[in-house]
Parts: sequence; C-alpha cells; structure tokens
Amino acid sequence: MALYENIAPSQRTGRVARQAFNMMVEPLLPQQLVCVDPECVRDIWPFVAPLLKQAIAKTGLAAFASIERDILDGSSLLWIAWNGSSIAAVASTSLQKTEAGKVCIITACAGSSMVRWLPLICGIEAYAQAEGCCCVRIFGRKGWSRILKGYEQTFAIMDKRLPQEVAPAPDVSPIAGATYFR
Repeated sequence: MALYENIAPSQRTGRVARQAFNMMVEPLLPQQLVCVDPECVRDIWPFVAPLLKQAIAKTGLAAFASIERDILDGSSLLWIAWNGSSIAAVASTSLQKTEAGKVCIITACAGSSMVRWLPLICGIEAYAQAEGCCCVRIFGRKGWSRILKGYEQTFAIMDKRLPQEVAPAPDVSPIAGATYFR
C-alpha cells in the first residue's frame, strides 16, 4: 500500500479512497517529481500558470502576480508532477530566512488525482533538507494538515472580513510629535 504512505489514516476513506481504487483499476503511469530549471521556466509557464492561479484564488493567501514574478525571475522554484505524458500537478516553493532558521515554503499547489502525486512531497522535503531548512511550511487550506503525515498546524491565520464600501477616515486628534500618513 505504498499509495497510502504519506496519507493520514483518517483520510483513507471517502474521496481519497475512491481515487486510490481508480488508480488500481486504470493503468498507472508512474509519477515523477520534476524541479523545473529556472532557465526553462518560461517555456513551461503557459501550461502551469492557470493551475497555480486557480489554487491561489481559492485561498487568497498570496497574490498570483507575486508568485509568478518570483518563479519567472528564479527566486522561487517551480515543481511539476509528471506522469510521462502530462502534468498531473504543479507547486511552487520559496526559501525564507526566519528567526527560527531557513524555511522552505510551498506557496501554491494544484493538480488532479492527488493520491497519485501526494507522495512526491518527499522530494521537496529532501530539497529543503539539502538547502539547510529547518522545516517545510505550507500556506494553504486547513485540510492539508489532515492529509499530510508529519505535518501539523503550528499557527493560525485569522481574518476579519471588512465591508467593501469606503468608510470615512476617523477624526484623529493630533498628538504632539506624531507623524501621520494619509
């Protein structure tokens, strides 16, 4: 049951189990993790950009334009799950120095038939370890922590949705020596 190696036991039923069953029934093409050479990214970008854009739009955790810029200028890496004939999934990573040490951040990930390519995350983890990272961090939907073995939610992102109409700026009394920006 190598398919289930990186899938938490609680997720081995339902949709993930159906995908695993479908994989056993239909011919299985081996998945391969490919880190796209930054020199070649522009050649493949038109094929993967829509997938990444869709994933980013679902969460609203990043701006597609920023991730696109970072991938195209080589400061972030583009990863694909390749089955020999098509792209099954795409992900982007960036390295960030924090007070706790260097972190490899998976900034976006999208694809179909997740159970086929999910085990490939170990390749990104190996890359992060070779780069001296203390952890791999995922900015994504809450469900990732239930699906990925060994990952835990360490902090939370809290949002308060604000009304879209523009409210008048509050009348603030000047404080001696303070600088105000408007």
